[in-house]
Amino acid sequence: MDLKPSQKIVLNNGVTISVRETADGGLVIDDQAFIEHLIKLGFRPRLNNSPERLAEILKNVPDKYKPDFLAGVLGK
Repeated sequence: MDLKPSQKIVLNNGVTISVRETADGGLVIDDQAFIEHLIKLGFRPRLNNSPERLAEILKNVPDKYKPDFLAGVLGK
């Protein structure tokens, strides 16, 4: 999935997320509903760097999005 600045994405559960560009050219999604959804899936801020946590989270990521998800997590 290629994210673009000012893009809006509606997830299967109806949550709408907005992509915005940061001052340094990065992209960020910081919608509260999206963050709450991630937490329900097992994501924990600053506590996702263990193989066990990532394995739990990956169970909820569709196969076609796993490469993009891992690239984001690993900062690639």
